[in-house]
Amino acid sequence: MNKAEILQELYPEDLLRYSEKLTEKEVDLLVKLREILETKLEPVIEEHWKNETFPFEEFKAITDLGLMNHPDLFEGREGEHKVREYFNLFRLYELARTDTSLATFLRSMQALAIRHYYKEVRPNKLRIMGRSLLLLKCKHALV
Repeated sequence: MNKAEILQELYPEDLLRYSEKLTEKEVDLLVKLREILETKLEPVIEEHWKNETFPFEEFKAITDLGLMNHPDLFEGREGEHKVREYFNLFRLYELARTDTSLATFLRSMQALAIRHYYKEVRPNKLRIMGRSLLLLKCKHALV
């Protein structure tokens, strides 16, 4: 199947065609993510809810995909430190369509990592970057 056919199968509800902005390698990772979600997490997620536990063992398969740092996600974008927002959108969407707590878990882990990163930045650099960070946070809050 070509990229357009895969995207149509994965995201028929994407009427605005945002998924077309994904690279082929991003689509490949999203296909693998969906396979893991359907085979490893969907069968056990309800039991974890009942037991008030998190499927850490099954989630490890998702971690092993490298959805935050896979080299293919940065091809042609050397020097970048985070994935493209289009990929981030569909990555979170895939997790949320299985169970919203999975998307929330990943997003909270990202937020903690960002907080730690900026906490370790020297104070003078933080003052310089502060306005940009504030604008960025406001932008994301409004989206």
